[in-house]
Amino acid sequence: MQISQSDVVRVRRRRWRVVDVRAYERCEVLTLEGVEPANGGLQCRFVAPFDVVERIERRSRLTRISRRLWRRACRALIAADTPPGALTGPRLARIDLLPHQLEPALAVVRGLGSRVLLADDVGLGKTIQAGLIMSELRALGAADRILIITPAGLRDQWVHELSARFNIEAAVLDVRAVRRSIATLPVGVNPWQTVPVAIASVDFIKQTEVLAAAAACRWDAIVVDEAL
Repeated sequence: MQISQSDVVRVRRRRWRVVDVRAYERCEVLTLEGVEPANGGLQCRFVAPFDVVERIERRSRLTRISRRLWRRACRALIAADTPPGALTGPRLARIDLLPHQLEPALAVVRGLGSRVLLADDVGLGKTIQAGLIMSELRALGAADRILIITPAGLRDQWVHELSARFNIEAAVLDVRAVRRSIATLPVGVNPWQTVPVAIASVDFIKQTEVLAAAAACRWDAIVVDEAL
């Protein structure tokens, strides 16, 4: 049974909407969003075939909705209709942005550069600028897989900022996380392949075996914090 994005499925006795599907040689990693009162707004990742995923067939007849929902849908479509080279992330970001924080994302979206060095002084929002770039690339479908390399003490801060500000769910990969992943995945599946947005410390990823595993994966964007 083929599962596609936007399908409604039943997993673990709950109904979910499919946000993303990542197919690998022996498994699929599905990002799902709850559609029931008990799991509404909750996003989780499941690994098939370890979790049984049952697709729920869509209704063939038309569904009546209220005027309020219709107006909300129309407003969302209008807001999403932006000209080429414009940004969509700032209207969704949960933060008051300053003009200079938009410039790196605009440069990337407009094709003015594929590598960006953010060298502002402390407190001017380099993390926010990097988050905006990632948000825009993901919205364009140009960066589904992102690797963030940072000092160990900043890993949790990155997780919080991406989730709270940009609704990007990232996972920290360290020794324990990799071991847990290996224990649950089929033999031969690289655990780094199963995490769309991964955060790893500099000291961890520079280890020979770890670096080889991470480098074996395709990354659409790599962010290096404290690069100098």
